[in-house]
Amino acid sequence: MSARAGHDGGSAVGVGSRRVASAIRTALGKFATWLEAFVLAPGRFAELVRYTMVSATALIVDLATFAALMASGPLTASSAGAFSVLTGLVVHYLLSTRFVFDAAATGKSHGRLVGEYAMTGLLGFVVTWIAIAVVVDVLGMPAGVGKLSGVGATFITVYLVRAGLVFRRAPLATARPPIAG
Repeated sequence: MSARAGHDGGSAVGVGSRRVASAIRTALGKFATWLEAFVLAPGRFAELVRYTMVSATALIVDLATFAALMASGPLTASSAGAFSVLTGLVVHYLLSTRFVFDAAATGKSHGRLVGEYAMTGLLGFVVTWIAIAVVVDVLGMPAGVGKLSGVGATFITVYLVRAGLVFRRAPLATARPPIAG
């Protein structure tokens, strides 16, 4: 048995877990630094207010579509819900690219932006599901509290990803060149 194995009670497991802990601390530190710069960027608060208004509008469209589909007849609640969520996502994208984010400044094609935006919708679904599961199934709180927790967690997560990644301005070197005329 080596002196090292006897000293830390085991083996490379102790060393490995310290490395993992150190890597996590480093990653969290970098994220905190990025988040601070992101939140304090000029114009961020106004952007967040516009994003909130767009989100509220898309939610109203989602709920109204769901109610209309349920009142109109033969669709199941899950089918009406799926269609209404997709409708809300499309409305959100159209309003976000018009009033919140500068799509052209990203240097990305329209197809790529739509794809990335759709992936953030899927991310929102997963975050909502996890938040509800934790609040309701693990903590034993009422379903309404779980849903509100999911809405809040999703709003924050999806906004950060959309504003920080999907619609991040391209570096000047890779931005679309002006059209020669």
